[in-house]
Amino acid sequence: MMKRVKYLFACLVVLCGLMGLGPNQAEAAKLEWHTTDLYYEMGEGGNPENVLVIEGYFHNNTDRYINYIYEFNLSATINSPDGSGTISGTFQNFDKMIEPYSDSSHTFRITNARIFWPVESYSVKGGYARWKNSKSAG
Repeated sequence: MMKRVKYLFACLVVLCGLMGLGPNQAEAAKLEWHTTDLYYEMGEGGNPENVLVIEGYFHNNTDRYINYIYEFNLSATINSPDGSGTISGTFQNFDKMIEPYSDSSHTFRITNARIFWPVESYSVKGGYARWKNSKSAG
């Protein structure tokens, strides 16, 4: 009998732990990234440097304030006359205040990026995101 009670208690603890993790995983899909521009920084003579700039905005689809981003991944697929490829970046630990159901612009720079030039077309996807939120600003 005592063994069964211990087993049920252990199952209850695991279930409560999983329930606590559930909302964070569900919220991950509620922070969206939308790209507005992608370009390389230009050096002397109009030649592209190996710094890829991605401009866009975050959209907060929650009823909470997002006030800090722990981690955010982006990957850009770029097509040029000389070929195509994917460049990825992971950005960590930056302040970002986004009110509920609103947008906030941001610029990312990926250094030491492979150059696909000139850029004919591109597609940027936001990947894994982890952030801090609260019911009030600040």
